[in-house]
Amino acid sequence: MIKSSSSVRSLQRGDTQKLEVSFFEDEAKTIPIVSFNIDDYPSYTIYDVSNTDVSNGVGTYTSPGNWRATWAIPENAALSSDDRKYRIEWYLLDVNRRQFNFVQEFDVVDTIINESEIAEQQLQTLVNKPFVFIYKTKVIPYDIELTVFPGTSETNPVIENISLQGGDILMRNDDIWQVYYYDPEEVVLTNPCMYTALWAVKETENSTPNYDYQLINVIPASILQFIPPVRMVIDKIQKKINTIEGYQDSDIVQYLMRGLEFINGWFPVTYFTVNSIPKPLHVAWIMASSWYGLNAQHLLEVELTYEFSGQVDSFSFDHAAGIESVLSRIWEYMTNELTKTKTQIFRTSHRVGVGANRMQTLKGGYGQGLVFPVGRGGAMGGGDIASGNFVAFFGL
Repeated sequence: MIKSSSSVRSLQRGDTQKLEVSFFEDEAKTIPIVSFNIDDYPSYTIYDVSNTDVSNGVGTYTSPGNWRATWAIPENAALSSDDRKYRIEWYLLDVNRRQFNFVQEFDVVDTIINESEIAEQQLQTLVNKPFVFIYKTKVIPYDIELTVFPGTSETNPVIENISLQGGDILMRNDDIWQVYYYDPEEVVLTNPCMYTALWAVKETENSTPNYDYQLINVIPASILQFIPPVRMVIDKIQKKINTIEGYQDSDIVQYLMRGLEFINGWFPVTYFTVNSIPKPLHVAWIMASSWYGLNAQHLLEVELTYEFSGQVDSFSFDHAAGIESVLSRIWEYMTNELTKTKTQIFRTSHRVGVGANRMQTLKGGYGQGLVFPVGRGGAMGGGDIASGNFVAFFGL
């Protein structure tokens, strides 16, 4: 005779869970035990950690030998611990008046919140995606308020008047930490920029709040395709299978953003974004981003440089020189190619021909045309040069 149930597991507060049980005569589960009366058996009772009956009823028939109980776990249900478990007790009376009992223990845990990786230097998410705001502390404050600003704006918050006392911010215990979180019903991070989450924490009702902040880098999905190329240039320390000893994606994203600023600042000045930078500049963008990343690695290698000389043996550890050589080659590539590529793109997108107006001379004292006026409305006509627009006039 076999009485089996779903494996012991952890159930979350607020969820509706299905607890299943099977009654069979044999281990192969080919001979089901038939209930004496499916309206009464099998019955079940659920007990909490204090041995209190919190739910009971009759199992729902799903297939021969298989039954199911459904339980909506309260939001304030007591949490389990290693020595305090929940349990469900099943009682079955079959057609031959035989009695069967089965008991299974399980845990009830608080809502599981997926937190950012500890190794990341900042919080990061994609634009127009759900995001849970999380704040951790080792003390239990009286109140916590959350305000979120987009970019450099301090007057148009996307989240405000969200508080613990107002019931919007929820809490769970994580052994050492008190974890407070706010899960917006709608997407609020809708622009690709750096958001600032400002937490105002009050220890008592009348105390002055303390302020903590978090930076949330909201990036467009299109930038993700450039992470592997940059990693291939700078991240050559990944030697172990399934073990990454290199840059986090958030680091690469920062290098990409700084590389884009580098490209835009190089003459001629441009204002490309992640979504508008032309394909002919993609290689230069990757190299500029890699230049930023390798500079960071160069500083690390300078700090790790080590040299020892003894009576017989000497030992030196210095990778900085090799990285410096790579940085020089990247800079040489940028110097030789970037201006030419950007100028050609500018010419292609600004189709203005070379000026064809015949210059009119101002006669000098000897009747020779030596002076050419460039003032407003002068001999060049139209005031193009007078306005300082040499680039537009000559098609540069």
